Formats: sequence, structure tokens, C-alpha cells
Amino acid sequence: MFNESRKFKQALFYLLFLQLLVWTIMSLAGCSGNEKIPPASILTSDEVTLTWDDVTYATAYNIYWSDKPGVTKKNGTKISNVKKPYKMTGLQKGKKYYFIVTSVDASGESKESEEISFIVGQ
Repeated sequence: MFNESRKFKQALFYLLFLQLLVWTIMSLAGCSGNEKIPPASILTSDEVTLTWDDVTYATAYNIYWSDKPGVTKKNGTKISNVKKPYKMTGLQKGKKYYFIVTSVDASGESKESEEISFIVGQ
């Protein structure tokens, strides 16, 4: 009886651990909702290449950028209907730029991703 109870507790622990692992992977992969688009970047001398995880059901993505912190959909310069990776060229070397990404699906545009910033060429 004691051994069966212990096996049950171990099985329950492994099941909960597996659920947590799957949830973590889905969150990191962008499957948890439109508001979580983790972008990344590769920097060169005068350009920034932005990429992000796919969002389920997204039909397009928008990038908003600024040379001032606090970029939003309302105050950023919008680049519509982009595909990843997106390369912005002609940027000023040594200058800091700020970016957010949104996804678009049948219900409209998502919330903004977290802001990221890069100093071009560094």
C-alpha cells in the first residue's frame, strides 16, 4: 500500500513537471498569445535585422520604431506588413534605436511586444 502511494505521488510529480515544461516551451515559442513576441537582433555597421517568434494565426506583423525610448503604436514610426527577418538599413552608426513588434490576425492588431533597443554598429 505504501509503495503504491509513493508511485502515485511520483507519477503526479512527473506529470506536473511535464505540464510546466510544455507551458514554458509554448511561452518561449510565442504560442501563448499575441502580446508576447520576443524579438532578437543581429547588428552590423548601419543596419538592424529584427526577428521574432511566430505567433499562431498571425497573418502579418508591424514594426514600430523610434530613436527615443518609450516607443508605442501611437508615437512610433510604423512599418506595416513586414515579414521576418526584417532588415532596417541606413541607420546612424552609434545611435540608439527602439523597437516594438505587433502581430495582425483576423481580429486585428495585437498588443505591443516589449520594447527592445540597440545601438547600431556595436
